Amino acid sequence: MKMPRKLITLTALALVVCLLLIWNSPGPDTIPITTRSATALIHFTEGRNLFEQNRKIAAESSLHKALDLDPRLAMAHLYLSRIQTNGNEARNSLARAVSLANEVSDGERLMILADRAGSFQQPARQHELLSKLTETYSGDARVHLELGLYFFRLKHWDSAIISYSRAVALSPTYASAYNGMGYCYRFLGNLCAAEECFLNYMSLIPDAPNPYDSYADLLTKMNRHREAIQFYKEALKVQPDFVASHLGIANNLCVLGQHKEAREQLGHLLEIAWNDDQRRAALQGIMMSYLDQGNFEAAFEQFETAHQIAIAAADTVAMAQDLDAMGKMWLEIDRSEEASKAFTASLNLIVLSAVAPSVAEQAQLDHYQRQALVWLQRGNIVQAQDIIQQYQAEALRTKDQNRIQTAHETLGRIALESGDIQQAIKELSESDLEQALNQYYLALAYEVAGDLPQALRLYIKASTYDQFGRLGQAFVRQKALRRVESLRLVQEPHQEVPVL
Repeated sequence: MKMPRKLITLTALALVVCLLLIWNSPGPDTIPITTRSATALIHFTEGRNLFEQNRKIAAESSLHKALDLDPRLAMAHLYLSRIQTNGNEARNSLARAVSLANEVSDGERLMILADRAGSFQQPARQHELLSKLTETYSGDARVHLELGLYFFRLKHWDSAIISYSRAVALSPTYASAYNGMGYCYRFLGNLCAAEECFLNYMSLIPDAPNPYDSYADLLTKMNRHREAIQFYKEALKVQPDFVASHLGIANNLCVLGQHKEAREQLGHLLEIAWNDDQRRAALQGIMMSYLDQGNFEAAFEQFETAHQIAIAAADTVAMAQDLDAMGKMWLEIDRSEEASKAFTASLNLIVLSAVAPSVAEQAQLDHYQRQALVWLQRGNIVQAQDIIQQYQAEALRTKDQNRIQTAHETLGRIALESGDIQQAIKELSESDLEQALNQYYLALAYEVAGDLPQALRLYIKASTYDQFGRLGQAFVRQKALRRVESLRLVQEPHQEVPVL
């Protein structure tokens, strides 16, 4: 018997809906994705995978395709907020995801609210939400990755490794977890374990640029600079506009003393840049190469060009970050008045655009630390110490590891300036010694204390370590190199200093 056309259409539609529900419900232990469009789900999944490979431009395109088909796909809005480089756009995408949080699965809602807590700088609330997420969806490798990323941002490397390991146990081919573990081991100083993770990462997704870039980062840390450049180039073969690898090549060229070649590399990135974020990254990289040579005038020119891009885009987050960097540059050339104005302007931008009072409060807290450095440069030790001790008390209260380390760094510099060398060593030893700036000041303290071997070891680290993109590295690397040469001549007067 022939079925009526209308009945056939309804039956086919019901079949599609059933298939979508089955496809979109992977199991009780994994997060389902809420969408009314099977094709939107395909685009979202592709975008999420590309995001996890750090292929952000391609990921953004896929996520927009998903939203064209289903504007209420909350998770697509969430991942867009993680990708978008314009602070205002990222904030709007997250707000859209939050507005849809009551229409989606419990797992999606927890992920969205955890990201909002992170954007509001509420780490305790974020941890609470992510912990609940991993308990509810313990069989989903991705939720363990989310918790690992949370610990990673807080520099809780051991806890992050535990979460990444759980992700790998659930999904042995989950490439992103190996990448996260690799960096944790690298920061813990276990370079053999880091290398094993990055090689696994590379073998799992050989057609993606980020595995080659991550391994090159490790080679840079191991001072294998020419090998690192080759692996960064492998990443660029896969994706010619992969920004991190252009910056990585420039970093290693600067360490090798090839600043002109570094700027040529970044000039090429500037030519092929797809968006403002890539253009700003190229210009800031060129700025860093000039700073590494001590050419502040040329550095400020590049900085101003990059800053104008942020102004034209009305990107208040980038503008605030620029002004903060400008303040640090002014401090480095003993211009405390200009530095203070830049820091205050940065704070005002954040306060005016803050989406939550907690964001403004945290910005004010960081401003105290900046002002302590201003007072230190002006020679007012008492004022600097009073301010940073207030900052430290709040960091200890909230158990904020990043700020706790920053407090130790600042107190160490104050002690060094006031001549209390043992206190300076104590404080700086508890700062973030992944940063060349802190390595340099600790080396200086050991040198004043007469421990020349320890000073030399730290000066060498500060002069060769991979910190491109951090102002501290650019400020101190050449000074550290000069101290290396001087101390080696003192300790081994007949031994030539090897060329790096």
